[in-house]
Amino acid sequence: MSSGKCVRTGSDRLNLHHLRYFCVLAQTEHYGRAARQLGITQPSLSHAMAALEQELGLPLLEKQGRGVRLSRYGQQFYQTASETLARLDAGVRRLQATREGGGTLRLGAVRGLAVTAAPQLMHSFRQQPEGREVEFCLNSASVLSSEVMQGLDAGKYDFVFSFRPGNPDTTEALPFAFGKFVFIVPENHPLAKQTSVRLQDTLDIPQVFFSQQNSLRDTVEKMFARAGGLPPISLETESDQVVAGLVAQGFGAAVVPQLQVLESLPVKVLQITDQPTERMAWMVWRRDAWRSPAAKAFEQHVRTQVQKGSVTI
Repeated sequence: MSSGKCVRTGSDRLNLHHLRYFCVLAQTEHYGRAARQLGITQPSLSHAMAALEQELGLPLLEKQGRGVRLSRYGQQFYQTASETLARLDAGVRRLQATREGGGTLRLGAVRGLAVTAAPQLMHSFRQQPEGREVEFCLNSASVLSSEVMQGLDAGKYDFVFSFRPGNPDTTEALPFAFGKFVFIVPENHPLAKQTSVRLQDTLDIPQVFFSQQNSLRDTVEKMFARAGGLPPISLETESDQVVAGLVAQGFGAAVVPQLQVLESLPVKVLQITDQPTERMAWMVWRRDAWRSPAAKAFEQHVRTQVQKGSVTI
């Protein structure tokens, strides 16, 4: 078999050049025209087709006047060969685009950040010259920082947006936005007449809490511990938006991040005055992972946006 790039088929190998020659010959049905199109001699093309038929053990071509046509086996093989080469060429183009600063960036984000911060940064990056050829794939299925971190560790993402900075031994983390916690009550609650509240004054009010799986649970519990104890818990759930929805339906009050969805729900938002309420969001990536030019450019863009103070959550 002649030398060249090969693909394995069982225990044998097929020459990729021969596959391309075969597809062009199948389209032109003429050795002379195919050879000119390929930039090779007609004897070289004839030799390649003979080698391909010998490799497969079946006739792919039949004589037709001064030209050729595909045999029944050639018709079957042409469909497979053309599809294989198309996929291969598409894969090569994607890798070339990545090398040249384009390609796809895979992002994972907890749901709260997937609604606000991540789209802001994606959009602003696409407006820059270095971001115009970059595509994004954003996975926002999880509400838990631990789950997106697992995806990062498994190599599913180039970056994740999380409320945790990740493992400092294996990841790099950039704090990119700050938010705060607020206290919410139904609109008909006695506290709805106020604009602020001390957590120590809410310890006897039934409240909706985050479940233990949500990293915010620990933060909220520490806030209440500093305020003097835990309130009665009426319900637990993982999602901050679900917590807000339950409060709107009268299942209790809650400490939640200040979310955009609160503006559309029948709840009253109260500022917390006796506890630190700031929370930080992070963009995290693996320290040992190879990063494409697009990934490096995106990181620098996020750093620039942080310096401008233009990212909100």
